[in-house]
Amino acid sequence: MPAQKRRKRQTAASHREEAAARVPTVQRRPLATPDEQSRRQLFVLGAGVDVPFGVPIVSSLMPSLAEFARGNGGEINKALRKKLPHLRFSFDKYAADQGDEFVSRLFSDASDVVPTLRSAIAKLQADPDLQSVGEVIDRLCRMAEQNNLTGAALTGLDDGDSQAEYLLDPNKITLTHGPGAALRNVFELALQRGSSLDDKERDLLELFITATSNIEQLLSIYFLKFAQGTQADQKTYLYIAWMFWAYLRSIAVNKPGVVARSLYANLPTLATAGIITFNYTNFFDTITARHVNYFHGRLDRYLQLDDRATIDVPALLGVEQIAAFIEGLRLDVTQDNRLDVPAIVPPISFKPVMSREQLRTWARADELLQRADVVVIVGYSFALADEHFNDLLPKSSPKSRIVVVNPDLDTVAIAACRVLSVEIDSLNQQSHGDVEVRASRRLTLVGAKGEQLEAGLLDRVLL
Repeated sequence: MPAQKRRKRQTAASHREEAAARVPTVQRRPLATPDEQSRRQLFVLGAGVDVPFGVPIVSSLMPSLAEFARGNGGEINKALRKKLPHLRFSFDKYAADQGDEFVSRLFSDASDVVPTLRSAIAKLQADPDLQSVGEVIDRLCRMAEQNNLTGAALTGLDDGDSQAEYLLDPNKITLTHGPGAALRNVFELALQRGSSLDDKERDLLELFITATSNIEQLLSIYFLKFAQGTQADQKTYLYIAWMFWAYLRSIAVNKPGVVARSLYANLPTLATAGIITFNYTNFFDTITARHVNYFHGRLDRYLQLDDRATIDVPALLGVEQIAAFIEGLRLDVTQDNRLDVPAIVPPISFKPVMSREQLRTWARADELLQRADVVVIVGYSFALADEHFNDLLPKSSPKSRIVVVNPDLDTVAIAACRVLSVEIDSLNQQSHGDVEVRASRRLTLVGAKGEQLEAGLLDRVLL
C-alpha cells in the first residue's frame, strides 16, 4: 500500500477513535424495531430538551453570545472581525435588554433622538404601509420631549441645586409587546424601502430593530438583508451566523453525566420511529444519531453558497480550534457568491432551500410523520417562524396521536391547538401523579420537562 494512502487511513482511524472516546458512557441499546415494539413513536425535539446541557433558550441567547464574544470566544470574535473588516455589529451593543435601553435613551436624550426619529418617519409617510404606526411614533416622541421638567414646573419640587429633572425615570420605561413589535416591523420595512434615509436615521432604526429582537429574529432580518442588501449587511449576517454557530459548537460536546439526566438517555428505547430535531446540536449517542433528521440544519457541516455543496466540519472541533477553522473560511463579500455559511436554515416563515440535502431532510420528515402511530413533541413552541413544520404536522397520518410535552401548558396549549385546529375548550384535564395532562381525541398535552418523560408516563397518558 502506498505510504500516502496508509497515512490517510491511519488518520481516519485516529479520528474515529477520538470520536468514540467522546461518546457518552451511558448504557444504550439500538432503537427498537417495529417488531420489538408495535407502536411507532416519532419524537420531535425543540430547544427545551437542550436546556439541561446549558444551552440558553432563544430569548436569553443574546446576552450569552455577548458574554461569549468578549470571553471564551474572544479569539473567534477577533478571527471573524479580521475576515470581515469594518464590521459595525456587536452583541454587546445589541444584547437582549437593549430594547428598554433604546426607550431609555429616547426619554433621557430626547433633544438628540427625537428629531432623528421624526426626520426618518417624515421621509417615509408617502408609503401607506408605514403610516399605521405614525401616531404611535409621534405620541412616543411627544412623551419623550415632555419628560423634562424645567423652570416653573420644578418650583417647589427640586432641592434648589438641579436645573432640570425627569418626570418619568428613563431607566424604568418599557414598551409593551404590541407597540414594540409593530414598531420593529414598520422600521424593517422602512429600512428596506427608505433609500432616502441618511446614515444617522438608518443607524437609529437599525438600533431599534436589532435591540428589540432575539437571535432568531436577528438571523431572519439579516438573512433577508444578506440576500438583497449591501456588503455591510452581508458581513453582519455572516458574523452573527458564524458566532452563533461557534457558540453552540463550543458547548455541543457530549457530557455523559448530563446525558443521563436528560431526555436523550431515554430516546433509544422511546423513539421507535425516528427523531426530528429543530436543534443544531448533537447530544445523541452514535447509534441513535443515525435515525435523526436535522430539520433546521446541523453544526457538523457548512454550506458553500456558490455550488451549494455541504462540507463536513473537522471532528471534535473545540473552542480553541474554531478560530483557526474560521481563518480558512471564504467570507470575502466582494467575491460575489463564493462564500461559506453555517449549514443552518434561517428561522423565517418561508424557508429558503439552502441545499438538496436539506430538501431531502424535509421530505423524509414528512414521510416519518405519515408513518408514525404517535408523534411526541418535546420542548417545541410551535413558533410562527416554524410554519413549514407546523403545516406538515396536521397533515400527518389522521390515525396518529399527537403528544406535546412542555412544562408551560397554558402557553403551548394555545399554540398547539392553533396548529392542529383543535378547540381549546375540548381539552379535558387529567392527573397522572404530579403531572398535569390535558387531552382531546387526538391531542394530548403533558405538563412536564423532557427529562421527566419515560416509557411508563408515556404509556399512561396514551391509555
